[in-house]
Amino acid sequence: MRSLRVKLTVRQMMGLVAVAAMVLGLIDFVRMSIRVAEYRRRANSAERMERRCREIVAMDPAIRADKAEAAMDNPFLLDPEWTRRMIPWFESVKKKYREAALHPRAPVAPDPPHP
Repeated sequence: MRSLRVKLTVRQMMGLVAVAAMVLGLIDFVRMSIRVAEYRRRANSAERMERRCREIVAMDPAIRADKAEAAMDNPFLLDPEWTRRMIPWFESVKKKYREAALHPRAPVAPDPPHP
């Protein structure tokens, strides 16, 4: 049985290397795009929660008590002091993930512990 022998010129090898580099670059681009989208999603979620906490803290206590009764197990409505302590936590998480979205290759520290 004869073995198949392929002769490649230097130009053909350079072309293969260029194609491989383009494929790997595309894969990396897609991975980083997915990572940036996830970081932005987390930052937006923290921003929404921060805004909601500020609204709850600013509520009249009687209205907050009525809404807490209707919501049953909503810790944000039940304990306004805890909600007040959560605002800086959500701010820090929002800032962390916005920075991570700008630099997706940098490592991201774990979220700080809840207050």
